[in-house]
Amino acid sequence: PNNVYAVGIMDVSQTPHKMTLLHYNGTKWSHLNTGLTGVNLHSIHGTATKIWAVGEANVVVHFNGSKWSLSYVGGTGWMRAVYAISNTNVWAGGDSANIYNFNGAKWSSTATGAPMPNKIFGLWGTNSKNMWAVGGNNQCMMRYDGATWNAVVTKGTMRGIYGAGVNDHYSVGNGGTVRLHDGKTWTKEPVITTSNLYGVWVSPSGKVYAAGSLGVIILKQ
Repeated sequence: PNNVYAVGIMDVSQTPHKMTLLHYNGTKWSHLNTGLTGVNLHSIHGTATKIWAVGEANVVVHFNGSKWSLSYVGGTGWMRAVYAISNTNVWAGGDSANIYNFNGAKWSSTATGAPMPNKIFGLWGTNSKNMWAVGGNNQCMMRYDGATWNAVVTKGTMRGIYGAGVNDHYSVGNGGTVRLHDGKTWTKEPVITTSNLYGVWVSPSGKVYAAGSLGVIILKQ
């Protein structure tokens, strides 16, 4: 890979504090000079031309292809997850028991239907009628059908979700939990670690990678 981004807490050794937003060009990692004051960031995602990062105080940092800008979405606490299906269909969620959608012009709340998790940790979807959110507070997995959110799995805490298509996606969470969705139902995969898993990614070839606490990385061929 030669175009990878990462975010984290701000660098307090700098004055003013620098935002931790990194880019990997295939050879080395470097700090990006956004021109913005420091803010802690938690998640980043984008399309081929635009990027969104979210973090504390419901902040959204956006790269429009030429410059970075900072804005705020409603609610309180941290924004912990962001996923861009396209430049006009971006999703974000976090501590405020709410999930927001960006239509290319503005952010709007989509919190309708079942009670939302108190924290949203991960988002993924294929279109506006097939959007998934994972989190805590027992409503740990939710699906948006274009009109309302519905609880699908109601126990445990899930922290990451990613898929290769409508009929093949994975979610990971506390205690090494891995769930597979085949387009109809979610089933638990065999547990091979008890470490909490925070992120999952499915490669174009179908390999599944998950990463978690204590440096744990697991692979499904």
